[in-house]
Amino acid sequence: MKHHIVLQLVNFLWTTITEKIDSRSKLIDIINEPSPLLFDAVEVGNVGFLSELISQYPSLIWDVDSRNRSIIHTAVLHRHASIYNLVHEIGHIRDIIVTFE
Repeated sequence: MKHHIVLQLVNFLWTTITEKIDSRSKLIDIINEPSPLLFDAVEVGNVGFLSELISQYPSLIWDVDSRNRSIIHTAVLHRHASIYNLVHEIGHIRDIIVTFE
């Protein structure tokens, strides 16, 4: 029950933010400050949180961290199969990820 309420809150906040932000760069600034929120969530395996963010803004799967790693790279590095599966469901990335540097 508590987990469901938290996900509802995340969904509400993320929806509100994406409705108010008029540019991708401002959105990226919000999720990168004070820390790289997206990649912190990937590292700890917070698939529910990531699912809410990515469902509202699917192109986040292509963002990279300071080491030029995508969400998929970070998920594999930290052995989070559920996040890999989430990102894989978003689009046809398996062919692209092989050539991604």
